[in-house]
Amino acid sequence: MEAAVGFALGAVAGCILGITEDPVDQSLSVMTAAAPMKPVMEEVRTVGPLGLGTLIGATALTTAMTSVVAGVILAAVVASVFVVTRNCGASHIDTVILWTTAGFAGALGTTLSGATLGIAIEWIVRNYGMMGLLWALSILTVIKPPLHYVFKILWKQGEACCTLGTTAWAETEKKQIETTETEQRQRVAVQIEERILMLEKGGNTKGMEARMAWMTERMQRKEIERKKMEREEAEMEQRTLQDWINTVVVKYVDFLAFAGIPMTVVAIVTSGFGVFGYGDHQSVLIVLLALVAIIAYMLLKSSDFKFWMLVGCMGMLATFVIAMLTLHAGQLVVSTAMKMRAAGHSQSKEDINTRINQQSSLEALNAAFFVAKLCELGLGATVGGPLVRRAAGEMKVIVGAALVALGLLAGVKVLSPVLGDGGKAGALLGMVGATGKKALRAHSFSQAHSEMGLLGVTLLLALISLTVALDNGLLKTPPMGWMAWERFRCDIDCKNDPENCIREDLFRDMADRLVEDGWKELGYEYVIIDDCWMSMLRDKQGRLQPDPIRFPGGIAKLAKYMHDRGLKLGIYADMGTYTCMHYPGTTLDKIELDAQTFANWSVDYLKFDGCYSNPVEQMLGYPLMSKALNATGRPIAYSCSWPAYLGGLPPNVNYTLLGDICHLWRNYYDIQDSWDSMQGIVDWFFNNQDDLQPAAGPGRWNDPDMLIIGNFGLSMDQARSQMALWAIMAAPLIMSNDLRKLDNSARAILQNKVAIAINQDSMGIQGRRLVQEKSHIEVYWRPLSKSASALVFLSRRNDMPYRYHTSLAKLNYEAGNYEAYDVFSGSTVKGLNATAEFTVSINPSGVVMWYLYPKQQSQQTERLRYQHNRGSGLTFHKAAPGHL
Repeated sequence: MEAAVGFALGAVAGCILGITEDPVDQSLSVMTAAAPMKPVMEEVRTVGPLGLGTLIGATALTTAMTSVVAGVILAAVVASVFVVTRNCGASHIDTVILWTTAGFAGALGTTLSGATLGIAIEWIVRNYGMMGLLWALSILTVIKPPLHYVFKILWKQGEACCTLGTTAWAETEKKQIETTETEQRQRVAVQIEERILMLEKGGNTKGMEARMAWMTERMQRKEIERKKMEREEAEMEQRTLQDWINTVVVKYVDFLAFAGIPMTVVAIVTSGFGVFGYGDHQSVLIVLLALVAIIAYMLLKSSDFKFWMLVGCMGMLATFVIAMLTLHAGQLVVSTAMKMRAAGHSQSKEDINTRINQQSSLEALNAAFFVAKLCELGLGATVGGPLVRRAAGEMKVIVGAALVALGLLAGVKVLSPVLGDGGKAGALLGMVGATGKKALRAHSFSQAHSEMGLLGVTLLLALISLTVALDNGLLKTPPMGWMAWERFRCDIDCKNDPENCIREDLFRDMADRLVEDGWKELGYEYVIIDDCWMSMLRDKQGRLQPDPIRFPGGIAKLAKYMHDRGLKLGIYADMGTYTCMHYPGTTLDKIELDAQTFANWSVDYLKFDGCYSNPVEQMLGYPLMSKALNATGRPIAYSCSWPAYLGGLPPNVNYTLLGDICHLWRNYYDIQDSWDSMQGIVDWFFNNQDDLQPAAGPGRWNDPDMLIIGNFGLSMDQARSQMALWAIMAAPLIMSNDLRKLDNSARAILQNKVAIAINQDSMGIQGRRLVQEKSHIEVYWRPLSKSASALVFLSRRNDMPYRYHTSLAKLNYEAGNYEAYDVFSGSTVKGLNATAEFTVSINPSGVVMWYLYPKQQSQQTERLRYQHNRGSGLTFHKAAPGHL
């Protein structure tokens, strides 16, 4: 029974958190909008990220602690009044009324005090900034101990008055009982005298009447004894209640006065370092950690250890953690900026600093709110648990907690226009503490553990629920198509560069080329819009919208243009506050809306980037977008950039889970239009092939980024090398070039049917690097269906063609006879015995690519060679000469 009740109470605690989660998040999203965040962001430069984290953390925890204790004091006052004015122990009804009234008074006091503090904090920050908040927190910390002693004196005076009142009431009732008892004795004495006189006279005619009178007096004596016992029990109950109330009040007033001191000291010291320009210096972390350790040691080793010392240490540690998270958020922005710079997304120093300030502020507020909610629940359990448990049983407590939560939530909703943003946030935090007092018992550790376990299980179930939903039959082979980014970037100057700017005409032109120049028949079917297509503002319903000047027809009309030609449209979005080029991002609260918007536009492919988001947002956002896309009912291919922001490798990246969420994913930096960039990507993928190769397969592909063949940075040999290696890697064949100006040599490489067939092999096994020679020759291999395979001989040399000697046996082939089809020359190499040496001549930075098969498959391969040599039979769009 004890375990069942504990489980029920833990469930109520989780439900309370669930009830408050949406309004708290809504309130927090309002507080973290541009205008309210401005004074906080501006003060990051003053107090530094560490100072900001400790200051906001200390403020949030002080608000949480103060609101809970204020509610306890109000509940204690109400309970004391009941004890004085009513006979609380006389009946069960009186007891229920006492604790119900005290409980609601405590809940109301907690919520109102939270709202008041929230309004005050908002006013201070708006008018005096974070330094004003630091001064206010310091002053409050200083004056709380004197106020604490004043309150204790006043409470003792009130206790004395209550004691006098209780004593007067008890004396009055005692006199009434004594008077009744005296009168009863007198009546009994008279009856005895009458009985004696009657016996002396020898009469007994009134025996029956005497007996009846005697029985009546006996019953009256029992009634008097019962009242005396009830009076003594009531006095004992009242004394017990009053003593317990006094103990709670004294204990938690001490807690209110002193528990915030360690947190405030940490905030003052850290902010002081920030004022002097060391707000993000790593050495400050060491000083801060040492300060926390020293204060904690002094408090926990105190000979007169009290409850507030333990809570003060926990609050100080929580403040330190919030400061660490705040600093880490800023460092993530710097790290992301460095990655973006390496990938060609340069940002100004001012933009980076602004983003650091914003992300640090967001992290500080989010972490502080989360910790404050846990603090509210924990304190509510510790303070209110024993109080509420003295009511009419745990099951009534459960019902009462649910009613309190709903009632307070409705009240905060109604009063939100009056409270303002800060007041509403504080009231909601107070509400968590109030309902925590109702729902949790004194030994709440198991319930708190249950609550955290519930959160973890919820996240886990949310992720697991996605593992089947994504299996929508898409991308069983790597996707093929065209994307704007590498070639056209974020060119939005349509006035001066109308041919190359990001607008709907560009994508229509590319769609026409895919259809008319034979690309579509080969499998190039996706036309993908990248960044910079959006308007800078969402519409009135909060939906993303295209730039009205560059996309006047809208995305839905562009999608229809693609579909009418047998093509598919892809679009870009970003899991973060902004896209990489500072257009509106998709935050957690906008995921479902954006997914449905894309489905309404009939989009077929989503590239979901991750600029301006932190790892926690990514951990939640990428799975949620997968779920949201599937919930639309429209099959949409889903490309995630999640691994690229986590370093691309286990244990940071869980590729098993990722394969259940996304169809393909970017693992590494963006490709640039250069041989060095392409080599860097190839090196990273094959240096980590043991981690990456098992992750790939039908419906789940590693994406080394776009094909840059036909642009300006690769020679013809280097272009063949990219096509060959992308085929070996089972990589998406997404071109980024100008199909209108592509020359025939680049087109021949990209339209090579055998290279495409190798890439699109139904087994979907990613290839591996077999050999790295000192001569700078490398050999790559990929198994294919029907016992075939692909071999690529790559030269990293830059001097002259190199004649490479090897045998199939050295490349781990089984004994037997083989034939090879040279993918780019079209020739056939016959009579290859596994043990026999052969020689291939490889151009500098070039490749020789073979489609290799056992000899018995030679007829099938001859047909393949014939199709390749015959060509597509289509008339190519006449293009101006381009660069390779």
